[in-house]
Amino acid sequence: MELVLLFAAIVSMMMLTLFIFTYNNTIYVERLPMAVKAFVQNSFPGEDIDYAMVEPGITRTTYGVHLKSGVDLNLDVDGNWDKVDCNSKEVPEQFIPATIKHYVQSNYADAVITKIDKGSDSYLLELSNNLYLKFNNNGQLIGFGY
Repeated sequence: MELVLLFAAIVSMMMLTLFIFTYNNTIYVERLPMAVKAFVQNSFPGEDIDYAMVEPGITRTTYGVHLKSGVDLNLDVDGNWDKVDCNSKEVPEQFIPATIKHYVQSNYADAVITKIDKGSDSYLLELSNNLYLKFNNNGQLIGFGY
């Protein structure tokens, strides 16, 4: 009997820990930095924020913002984006450098860009045909895959 109670206590503590780590970084939309809210209002006018998460880091804090339309964004405290994921919808063109947009339109006319990740030296795109394309900051293709 004691073994069963001990096991139940351990399982309960594990579940509580999982719950805490999963939900403790959700924040109220009102507590988002003004720059993050302004970015959403300017880049996705008329869209409402469904929920937001804060990811404190050693060198920078980032915010995950999920819009009611299903768009997911990652931004820093100053409203600078590093991910725009529109799921099955097309990423707005203001996020895509012109050379990259031209390459995708010329080579994958039947596909649209549904996700863009901006790194320090590259862009990673996901297309609607499930193809991933990686470009350097000059817009040159440097990798691809499925």
